[in-house]
Amino acid sequence: MADLRVDIEPRDDPGNFGAEHALLLILLLFLCTVSGYIIRQKNFYYLPESGAHMLIGIVAGGFIRLLSSKSDLAYIQFNPSVFFFVLLPPIIFEAGYTMKKKRFFENVFSILCYAILGTFISTFVIGFLTYGAAKMGMISIDATSPLQALLFGSLISSVDPVATLAIIGKPEMQCDPLLYSLVFGESVLNDAVAIVLFHVFNKYQGSHEEFVGSDLGWVLLEFLGISFFSVLVGICVGLVCSLVFKKTNISSYHTYEVELLFLFTFGCFALAEIWKLSGVVALFFFAITLSHYNYYNMSEQSKISSTYVFEALAKGSESLVFLYMGISVFASKATWDIIFLILGIIFCIFGRACNIFPMSLLANLRRRKKISKKMQFVMFFAGLRGAVSYALSTQLTAGNKRGIEAIQTTTMGIIICTTFILGGSTEYVLNRLDMKRGADTASVTPNPNQENAYAYQLHEDYASGGGESTEAATANGSLTSYFLPDSIVQRGSAHYWWRRFDDTYMKPVFGGDTVLTRLAESSDNIELERDQELSYT
Repeated sequence: MADLRVDIEPRDDPGNFGAEHALLLILLLFLCTVSGYIIRQKNFYYLPESGAHMLIGIVAGGFIRLLSSKSDLAYIQFNPSVFFFVLLPPIIFEAGYTMKKKRFFENVFSILCYAILGTFISTFVIGFLTYGAAKMGMISIDATSPLQALLFGSLISSVDPVATLAIIGKPEMQCDPLLYSLVFGESVLNDAVAIVLFHVFNKYQGSHEEFVGSDLGWVLLEFLGISFFSVLVGICVGLVCSLVFKKTNISSYHTYEVELLFLFTFGCFALAEIWKLSGVVALFFFAITLSHYNYYNMSEQSKISSTYVFEALAKGSESLVFLYMGISVFASKATWDIIFLILGIIFCIFGRACNIFPMSLLANLRRRKKISKKMQFVMFFAGLRGAVSYALSTQLTAGNKRGIEAIQTTTMGIIICTTFILGGSTEYVLNRLDMKRGADTASVTPNPNQENAYAYQLHEDYASGGGESTEAATANGSLTSYFLPDSIVQRGSAHYWWRRFDDTYMKPVFGGDTVLTRLAESSDNIELERDQELSYT
């Protein structure tokens, strides 16, 4: 952790970390854990956990600035390389590994509209509005080329709605699972899109080439190419990992089992980055592949331990990032541009609106269950900025130094404002919009181990009203009909043929649940779900 820093100029001599700095870090993380526990225990969601961690960092940074020397500040500053290669992988892996895959892929068209098309729109809207303000002399961004403004537009378009997801996911809120699925799916893929766009624009900036309108087509093609091959790398590495677990007896050695999972996780991210692809996209689909195939190759002990270990790592990484963002308020030497901060917040609100509302209209064209106006407003309101935006801002190197500092401080200010204002008022907005579902339609959050159970999937469809695809009902309601692929999906559909191919060719080689496995677990799962639902009445 010695390399966590936010300074623009790299230090030549990192020095020794020191026991006192390690103890300080441990104490601050302990305070973050305690604050998160109190917030959840008391259901006090007017202060988001991320906001509490940031407050702890701000207070700690202020005291350290007053009482310590400049050399002490060097130990508590933020390094984007540590964030991207150490802290980010557990967060992305945990998101993909524990994700409700059925919900995600049911609404994949809508999610892609928001995460890809919407992020493109938001990037260029914010970027060109910022460039216009620079041309008018209102802010200190480079006015000779739109590239620096587009870099800001791409990094600030990354959303991190952790506070919104924490509240929507509360069982007592009983929010429609569709809302959670859309907000979660957009946030994960949106980060990847923002990172890829940032690096594409940064490459143009570093090459000193003039960016013209005709280059937009090349930007789109490069983005699509990077995204496609990143997905391919993630799936291939996931299949290799699943094959290793399937064809060896490593499940008898639980320590090596979890260790190998860690190595594949960080290796997948690093491999994609070495090939100039997106490590976030690759790791996300790597995690989905593992949860679909490799989960069933693991021992029962490792299934449980690996899930909780990655969840704890992801939580700790998020806490550490927000903690250091708070510390950076005092540790950073960059100057603040108040006018840019105010304009940046306005531009972000307008860019978010240009994303959510037009993309909702497009998504509803092919949806059976429409995305309501209230859901659209909650998604618009959930546009918090977070760790990815800040980490990208610290990677800016091209352009004038004053513009780089202005982007960094403005990004930090926008993150603080959206976290406390939008995140803190999320529960109030949900209550005012009456986003709770009725008790008769409330569904129970499933155990991740039951995610692939066909009985649960079909039951969830009936409870929630379905997603984008129209699935066939069971013919006679018998237990077996729940689990045969041709009774779950329409014959001849893409989902039907994928299920047949997956069950026939993929799962026997790479692992995964089978029809017999689902039949063996079906009765217990259905009874458990019924008992849990009765507890809500």
